Amino acid sequence: MPNAILKLSKIQDWVEHTLGKPQVAIELNVENYRKAILETTAVYNRYRPQRMKTKIAAVSAQKKYPITHHNLQGVVDLDYVRASVVSGRVDPFDPTSVIYNPMSIGGGETFATYAQSLSYQEEARKVVSAEFEWFGQWEVNETDGTSQYYLYIDIPQGITYDVSYLYTWHVDPDNGVWGLQHIANGDVDWYLRFVLACVKESLARVRGKYHGIPMPDGGEEDNDYSELAEESRAAREELINEIKARMPPTMPVIG
Repeated sequence: MPNAILKLSKIQDWVEHTLGKPQVAIELNVENYRKAILETTAVYNRYRPQRMKTKIAAVSAQKKYPITHHNLQGVVDLDYVRASVVSGRVDPFDPTSVIYNPMSIGGGETFATYAQSLSYQEEARKVVSAEFEWFGQWEVNETDGTSQYYLYIDIPQGITYDVSYLYTWHVDPDNGVWGLQHIANGDVDWYLRFVLACVKESLARVRGKYHGIPMPDGGEEDNDYSELAEESRAAREELINEIKARMPPTMPVIG
């Protein structure tokens, strides 16, 4: 379910109030927050890529299929769902699919159609346990330098299969359709805390330029830039370990 929390304005407001606004001045601008969001999203995508499943019809005559999805990372799993049903033949996956001989008395099945049904049931059992060879990879077009992901599937001669594949893709904070709303609700807390850690680094860099606050007696009082820098470093290390622990066990990406 898409979250309704991770928007730039809401992220900025949460971070600034966590840092102490309005009691203290927050010396940051929109670009500081954008940099933090881009860095946080990159880390999140590395360890928690989005996962979706879709299907294609694979035929023995075609071995190479272009796969195009927004911010595609690769295909991680593939299932041979079923043999595509030839028009006019029995579908063993559909209990209402029965072929009747119009010439027979009472509309009953002939031995031929019954044998055909049994044959299709046997094919269906083979589909369930099918493990045909497949792999996916990125290929570069030598003409224009663009990359295209292809899925290679080896289907037996004369058969068409409905193939279901699981692919991963990356959240794009600059895209309204494939943006931060796709980050799981359970990961929103992690995301905000990592943005805060990145912002602390930017804030430490800004405050570090001044080194201290001028005092009436002519001296200087150290600000907290060094503490902010250390907090940022420690928080990032902890949060990366946390997001790694949240990774579900998956097969490696093919491609």
